[in-house]
Amino acid sequence: MRQYSARNGFEVVEELQDVISGAVEIQDRPGGAKLYELMAAQTMDVVVFFTVDRVARDDDVAELVILKRDLRRAGIELHFADSGQSDNSTLSGILDYIRASQATEERRKIRERIKRGIHGKAAERWVGGGHVPYGYQKVGLRKETQLVI
Repeated sequence: MRQYSARNGFEVVEELQDVISGAVEIQDRPGGAKLYELMAAQTMDVVVFFTVDRVARDDDVAELVILKRDLRRAGIELHFADSGQSDNSTLSGILDYIRASQATEERRKIRERIKRGIHGKAAERWVGGGHVPYGYQKVGLRKETQLVI
């Protein structure tokens, strides 16, 4: 993003970073809240995200649409380091929407893979003692013990 900014002649006035899910509304993230503060203070002309999926991964892709609207109203350009400026044209909006939708779908797939992994690991071999976790049944004895959903 720094290289992208330098290539385009942008002076970096603030770097924001969130280590929180893109499924959380942007204004509820620390970096997102700071972004909206900077927008209100009119201290920037351009915002650069690494990729569109760093903006939002909400199920409705509404976060991206809302952010684009808010930036447009504030007269601030939106750029992505991987794809360039997101202008206010219909085609650009459609492309951004498609990319954000793909990011949302990837988030769903990641959740599903994690869920399958957790269930698979639990079913593989149970080494716990005491009560069986809710929703599972213990089958087998000693080394052959498994949890079955």
